[in-house]
Amino acid sequence: LMTSQHLRRGSPLLPLLLISLGGLLLLQTTGGLSWNLWASIWRLWPVLLIAIGINIIFGARMPWVAGALIAAVLAVGVALTAFSGAFTVNGFRNGIEEIGSFHELLGETESVDVNIDFGAGELKLNSLPPGSPNLVEADFRGREAEVSMNRFDRSADLDISNGDFSFDFFRDNGGAEWSVSLSSSPGMSIDLDAGATEMDLDLTHLKVNYLSIDAGAADIEVVMPADAGNVDANIKIGAADLLIIIPEGVGARIDAETAAGSLSIDQGRFWKQGDFYVSPDFEQLANKIDLTIASGASSVEIR
Repeated sequence: LMTSQHLRRGSPLLPLLLISLGGLLLLQTTGGLSWNLWASIWRLWPVLLIAIGINIIFGARMPWVAGALIAAVLAVGVALTAFSGAFTVNGFRNGIEEIGSFHELLGETESVDVNIDFGAGELKLNSLPPGSPNLVEADFRGREAEVSMNRFDRSADLDISNGDFSFDFFRDNGGAEWSVSLSSSPGMSIDLDAGATEMDLDLTHLKVNYLSIDAGAADIEVVMPADAGNVDANIKIGAADLLIIIPEGVGARIDAETAAGSLSIDQGRFWKQGDFYVSPDFEQLANKIDLTIASGASSVEIR
């Protein structure tokens, strides 16, 4: 739709799109907008068509007029999307209601593999109270989940997913709110896939030996296990805010790579040794974490 001639003559469309995208990312990294906004941002595609049309008509002959019109259209579109997303996140939208829950008894389960595929919204993961008879208790608001539980003698596989989230383009999915609580008794691995998400993961009392997180535009806080022995944790994120809290008395060996963004590590607890940050008494500790982080344009803090 846009020819190279339009671009050479100073088309304002691409610069304005980049400015708008940068403004959104800035507001999100500073806490002004929720990361859930990306669950609704796809609805701006008609605005992009309008902007391209304005650029074709006015871009070459009257670039300043085109720029002003495109900026106004983009501003209105972003404002409407942000307003809609804010109401969804805060629970004011009528569509947010309790529509699903799940629980499963612990029985003699000694180990469990937990796989969570969460498209967009808010996800909370924590532990059940000590002595709870259940292996898992979960509540799903805003979007029903698909849950599969398979048992093998004293082990279990637990799969929770958003179902057909990726293909449901005509429904507002930004208001999904999931709360998942797990038993602190069995050893477990957790594999978590997420999109535009706010995640609060309190693993303090869980015996997590393996943790994998793969997320896109996200706001994530993870409290690592306090008494799980050896933990292997791998986190891959795109444009995200990530805070990792390692409990006192737990050692860590940290390999963190940030393509573009910031990295803050408590160097009073974790000393730089070659390519790693390591607790000074790492090898002697009973509870320790091998932590690998790969991030894009993200803010990463470890303390």
